Amino acid sequence: MYKSGKSIEQIAEERGFTPGTVAGHLAHFIGLGQLDIFDFMERKKVIELVNFLYENNTTLASEVQAYFGELYSY
Repeated sequence: MYKSGKSIEQIAEERGFTPGTVAGHLAHFIGLGQLDIFDFMERKKVIELVNFLYENNTTLASEVQAYFGELYSY
């Protein structure tokens, strides 16, 4: 649905999910290399997150959320 041009909000409404659930599903496909993260986030923000993960030797979203707070959603 995303690849056909629908927004996260449109998909959520159509499927009866929350936008967060849809974003989580899309993140899964980013992880598999089937979607490009740069379709969803600016390069600068991706680099900032990757640097944090690398410098703190973590992959936990909870640690990212604790550090950045409301700047990024899960």
